Amino acid sequence: AISPDGPLHLLPFAGLQDAAGKFLVERHAVVYAPSGSIFKYCLGLDRGNADSRSRSILLMDGTANLPAARSEINDLVRLYGDNARLVDHRNLPSAPPLAESSEILHFSGHSEVIRGKPHLIFQSSPTKIYLDSTEISTWKLRRNRLVYLAGCSTGIGPQSEGETPWGLVPAFLNAGAPALVVSLMPVDDASTRILTQSFFERLAGAARSKAKALQEAQLSQLQRARSNGRINPLSWSPYVLIGDPR
Repeated sequence: AISPDGPLHLLPFAGLQDAAGKFLVERHAVVYAPSGSIFKYCLGLDRGNADSRSRSILLMDGTANLPAARSEINDLVRLYGDNARLVDHRNLPSAPPLAESSEILHFSGHSEVIRGKPHLIFQSSPTKIYLDSTEISTWKLRRNRLVYLAGCSTGIGPQSEGETPWGLVPAFLNAGAPALVVSLMPVDDASTRILTQSFFERLAGAARSKAKALQEAQLSQLQRARSNGRINPLSWSPYVLIGDPR
């Protein structure tokens, strides 16, 4: 468990290498904590376990011009079957009650800072349709066990009043989420789909913790890259787990 101070929260620690070229993710499953008190709060919610295909999942579709992200949503529909529900720009007002009754929330698409606040974008044109951090923080996620935000820089945001800019993370924590998977930098659409599919297959298919499922998904991509002779940590290291690792 790592509680990074200040700008260190931007560092994907799993991608650090030792002198022998081994990545930290090859030795440890890593979880972030914005602070010790927040980490205790997340654990105290006692909603750590998110394994099994029987978990209810809300898929939030912001994939408009992202073909791999659209495939990512379809992957999760196949994995969770009748336990999966979907919202997109056409029925976004139904998101709060659906989110409040779901155990897992998954967003695929773009995030963007608008007027100093981070937003999840569901449609860019002809009119912008989005969820902002203020609205998300009013949700009551009493059943939630995991929020997964698959998009560029979903775990960072603008500096505000001396606070560490954790982006959309505080909004979901305030709403009651015990754990989030977010990205700390721009990400590749296709690589994100591979990582996300691998993570959820491990999480839903066996008794694995969220931290272990993410570690194994990242190791799978790392091993594939090594076999191809093209090791690129940016294909897997930007995603981090924050909160309850169970």
